[in-house]
Amino acid sequence: MNEILVTLMLVIPSPDQMVDWTVNEVPTQVQVIYKYGLEASYSSKPVPCNTKLENKNQILFKAKSDFMRECYLLLDHRNPIYIRWPNQWLKVKEKKLVLD
Repeated sequence: MNEILVTLMLVIPSPDQMVDWTVNEVPTQVQVIYKYGLEASYSSKPVPCNTKLENKNQILFKAKSDFMRECYLLLDHRNPIYIRWPNQWLKVKEKKLVLD
């Protein structure tokens, strides 16, 4: 019996194309919202606002509230944990390539 492998690729825009962002505090994740409703959820961590980025794949988000400033470091914008489209969160799974 022959098997068919079907691959679905999802292209996520770069973070500079986002229109808004929000934070989940437990677990700490940043949701980046793009035009037309696409959302991507990334692993992040609370950090001091003067934190320096260690590589070009990190992004520092700064939230300003009435009484303090909170900052969150997105660890790698290339690897979202979840994608939401149009109204359902889907876990992003990486498939490992196995060579015989």
